[in-house]
Amino acid sequence: MESALRNPTRRLTRPVRRMLTWLLLWWWCRTNGAVIVDVETSDLEGKIIEICVMDMRGQVLVDTRIDPGPGVVITPEAFAVHQIAVTDLVGAPTIDQVADRVLAATAGKTVIAYNAHFDQARVEGEITASVGRRWFCLMRARSRLE
Repeated sequence: MESALRNPTRRLTRPVRRMLTWLLLWWWCRTNGAVIVDVETSDLEGKIIEICVMDMRGQVLVDTRIDPGPGVVITPEAFAVHQIAVTDLVGAPTIDQVADRVLAATAGKTVIAYNAHFDQARVEGEITASVGRRWFCLMRARSRLE
């Protein structure tokens, strides 16, 4: 009983601890300047065909489809995930045309992504600049909580 008094979270159930952890993460992200980034690609090693950057208040900072250039094919597996076809990209800007907006939206911020390793490799590979202050992976955090 004495250890439970010193550490009140020890008595909490796992779902409550999980909820408190997510609330703490949300609070930390709001107060420390984080943004959420999500990209869709033509395939697992492919080109970015859509990018979205949103702040922690829900304001969309960047949300655009991307013209990956001629000859890029969207694989059936990728299409099954995001439902974006090549015809949906006609008239979309190139990654070079939106790079400054992405860099401005993420400058000095922690970048949160569900699969940060994948998204960071795609974004920094195509923009060829360091995006954000650091990246935080929600998928990895979720796996540690469950």
